[in-house]
Amino acid sequence: MAASVDLEATETRLRRLLDPYRQDLVDGSVYGMATLKRSGASSHDFFVGIKPAKTFVSYHLKPLYANPELMDQASTALRKHLQGRIAFNFSVLDDALVADLERLLDRVYRIYASEAPA
Repeated sequence: MAASVDLEATETRLRRLLDPYRQDLVDGSVYGMATLKRSGASSHDFFVGIKPAKTFVSYHLKPLYANPELMDQASTALRKHLQGRIAFNFSVLDDALVADLERLLDRVYRIYASEAPA
């Protein structure tokens, strides 16, 4: 039962990290995963997707796929959570990990926003 509570807290914290970007993005969905994307963007052209799983919460940063160099400044601790090219799996978050993720989100969002059609 405790893992469920921790995962809910982790998901809530991950969602709060997106608050600074919500005014410029809209809710979307792809393959059952909740996403945030530009208005008018296809479902696959999302900024971030969040998908709770049984033992972790998955955080997908789609712009990393085309821009892997955005991970160059990420801490070793954050890199340990990266699964594949764009998905991070978290069961718990500490303050240092949140701060590193905030910095990464800022870099990723700047790229995502700059690629918006005029």
